[in-house]
Amino acid sequence: MFKLPQNFQCRELQVGTYKISRCLVDTMSILERIRWAYQRGGAPQIILGGYESLLKVTVTTLISKIKEKNIYTHERITEEFVEGENIWYLPECKSEIASNLAIDPPLGLSECDSHFYKTKFFSYPEQFVCDIGPAKIIGPGGLVVSEKYSIIKPSVSPPTNDESIPTLSDALVRHPWQTITTLFPTFDTKENLRKMSGTVFPLYIGKMPAYYPWVMIGLLNIQALEEYKQRTGEDPTLIVPPDPPSFVEESLSVLGYEEDEWIPWSGPVMKADKAVIPSYPEPSPNRLKNLRTRMQDAVLNQHRDSYSYNNRVYISRERAERRKITNEMEVMSVLDEYGFERYYPEELPFLDQVELFANANIVISPHGAGLSNIVWADNLNVIEIFNDYVTDPYYIIANHLDHDYTAIRARSTEPRKKWHSNMKVNVDELRDTIKQKAEK
Repeated sequence: MFKLPQNFQCRELQVGTYKISRCLVDTMSILERIRWAYQRGGAPQIILGGYESLLKVTVTTLISKIKEKNIYTHERITEEFVEGENIWYLPECKSEIASNLAIDPPLGLSECDSHFYKTKFFSYPEQFVCDIGPAKIIGPGGLVVSEKYSIIKPSVSPPTNDESIPTLSDALVRHPWQTITTLFPTFDTKENLRKMSGTVFPLYIGKMPAYYPWVMIGLLNIQALEEYKQRTGEDPTLIVPPDPPSFVEESLSVLGYEEDEWIPWSGPVMKADKAVIPSYPEPSPNRLKNLRTRMQDAVLNQHRDSYSYNNRVYISRERAERRKITNEMEVMSVLDEYGFERYYPEELPFLDQVELFANANIVISPHGAGLSNIVWADNLNVIEIFNDYVTDPYYIIANHLDHDYTAIRARSTEPRKKWHSNMKVNVDELRDTIKQKAEK
């Protein structure tokens, strides 16, 4: 089997739809990259990787044609916009210092370990909401472009990552002409676009949201929206993806936003009288705790007569497509000894998921989106089960919310699938871990 060369730096290599941890291999030749892609997806993956690389070069070339003065980064917005006039800062983020929020990887891994996959580079700058004025929004990714053809990067990118290139790549594939005419005044034909009167707020635009990004982007953006409403008295129309999943509609409803206050949209281009955008949300401790409080209060105010959930929760991925536990019957025999009950969050209404985790004392789960719900819990014991590959978002969230977090490393049963592999759990290690938690 092909192995990575020893000489590498701590960065990230994109090959098609796959990433090699955070290690960019300086010595990897084109032939080696082709071989690596073939091992993971055969000929289709090689073709996809080549196509995506070509598209990325095209988009990078397009962006290079846009003058630097027409690109607004997070930093530039905070420098040039005027507080109280066209930018407002979220007060709960002002006291948080990035250096105090650094968390090492779980299980004692190094960030350069080939089995550690760091999903985000969080920097926790001051969070804001700003008035861009008249603007166009390029779908489906939601990149905002001002009336002066300036790209507003925070509409799609955290400060430490540039997501504008993949966002534009997707837009060019789906709507090439509309995207080009939106970016460059030379080509702007002033053609009829979907127009929105009044103020719009892109809450979460893009491909159909999965549960984790909806909680960590869409719902965190509600805080910025409400800061803007409080400061200006305006009530923007929310922009959400088309055919939103039930958890999107239910979570918006519980927070007081009904269907007549938002519109579904996926592109190609929308022209708005005024666009208000938040800085790309990052899960800092204060923002997570405020979201938890807001959601707990809202759910309790529903006065629902649902049954009481077990406070020892096992989240099963038995019905998922990947990262299943192959010896789940053995695992359940251990969990039964300690009074755990098995749940499938994807089959529960959103309010039930909030209640389940808000009432939990111990949650055990393979790595997966169901763990996003630890946001709704207080003083929780979290036991996350990984295969051979470890990733960090729930470890970070658990630390920020003062949960007690423990990781267990199971054995991958399909190593070629890397972090998507199913896994087999050492039930003796699981039993010992539960015993320690139960005795606290």
